[in-house]
Order: sequence, then C-alpha cells, then structure tokens
Amino acid sequence: MSSFSADLARALLPISPHLAALHAARGRVHEHHCRRCGDYLPRVRLVRAGTGRVKRSTCAACGHAENTPLDRGNASLFPRVKRRQNVGAAVLPSATALPSIEIAPASIAGDVPTARNEARAEPQPPPSQRPRDRATPSQLANAGGAARDRSKKKPGLQEMLARNRAKEKSKEGKPGAGSGLADFLSTL
Repeated sequence: MSSFSADLARALLPISPHLAALHAARGRVHEHHCRRCGDYLPRVRLVRAGTGRVKRSTCAACGHAENTPLDRGNASLFPRVKRRQNVGAAVLPSATALPSIEIAPASIAGDVPTARNEARAEPQPPPSQRPRDRATPSQLANAGGAARDRSKKKPGLQEMLARNRAKEKSKEGKPGAGSGLADFLSTL
C-alpha cells in the first residue's frame, strides 16, 4: 500500500469513518483498523495474557477484540524473579542471644569466590541500622563467669561426696548405739 492510500484513510477518518474503514481494508492496513469491519481502532492496550504480554485491539463499532502477541525480546535470557516470602512469618532472633559464627562456603570447600556467589550474598545493612545482637562487655563477663562457676562446681561436688563417704566411714568405725541391725540384735 502506498503512503497516499494510508494518508487517504487517515484523512477521511474525521469526515467519514466508514469510508476510511473501506480504504483501510482495501489497503490491508490492520495495525490501526479492525480486521472484521475495517473501522478505526481507538483502543489499543498492552495487557498480560498468561505468561506473556499481548497488544489487545478492541473495535468500538463491532466489538471485535484481537490479541497480537508481543515479542519478549531478550527477557528469556534473564532468570525469573522469585517471589519474596512473607516477612512477618520469619522468626526474629532474641536480643540476648550471642551472635553465631558463620563460615563462608568458599573457605570450607577451598573454592575461589565467583561473581555469581557474591551476587547471591545478601547485602549487609550499615552498622547504624543493624539490630543490637552483639554481646556487651557485661554479657561477655557473665558468660565467662558461668564457665568459671562450672569448673568450681565440679571440685565442690567431689568434695561433698568425699565428705559424705568420710562421715559414713566414721559412723561405721564407731562402735555405738544402734548403728545397724547387727548391733541391735547383739544388745538383745
């Protein structure tokens, strides 16, 4: 179709839409005109249909709707974005818990870190925005004191057991009143 025919259809549109549709149908200009009746398509929208996007053209005269699939371009080269999980469902760490030590996979396996592994790592917030999960000096002192208390309790428990054994031996060694069944029977 020549440019004159296309311009004629556009020039006749305000004067006589039906005549413009006829000229557009003859020239097979389907981009802006209905395929069924040839009328001008005032509504052309991009909509999502399934997994892709289409250009939907709706004719105001006959109601015919036509979907033209759009080229995805280079979108297939990129991985799909995973949907985020609900943040409210995550369990928040307690403020009194000591931070756990994480060892990077590169140091375990001896791998060289790649750009792919670094891209997957979550960005760390600046120190001013991090939650207070670091132990304070007083908490560290209490944690160290608990370790010392455990070491003190072991000898203390052993000493108590040794004292109890010594008391039992001293009671057995004393010939006294009513320390056992044999003593009771011997007194009869």
